[in-house]
Amino acid sequence: MPIAVTIRDESSITGTTDTLKLTFPSSVITVEELIKRRVDREVRDRSRTRVSAQFSPVRVSAEETILNIGRPRRSAKKPLLVREKKKVSAAEPTIEERYQIALKGFYSNAFFILVGDRQVRELDERIQLAKDTDIRFIKLVPLIGG
Repeated sequence: MPIAVTIRDESSITGTTDTLKLTFPSSVITVEELIKRRVDREVRDRSRTRVSAQFSPVRVSAEETILNIGRPRRSAKKPLLVREKKKVSAAEPTIEERYQIALKGFYSNAFFILVGDRQVRELDERIQLAKDTDIRFIKLVPLIGG
């Protein structure tokens, strides 16, 4: 029986920054399934609406940003000295590539996941879902000089 849960994004500085509803086909999932479904949804949402996410475990490369929003425009008063165009690849990262980036972030503690009051630590760890299951992705902010 499919079950829908709400996922909250939080930061140690700003608190809750966003929420996202995901539906899973089963009430028991793994952490890996949670991350994969989250990445898949964010990539699809971003491609449809160009969402800018503060938190997202899916990072947009500088190259993709240029492709999505274009290059900054230069003032007509300040001509370029060298008018050489840089070639930018049109290939956007795939969902699988984004998923691998998110996994790297999970294992390098760029973010962690709380289910209820418990931190999940392994990809194969099972999560029992209910309608009111509290799932939080918490982004860690590095300290300056530390």
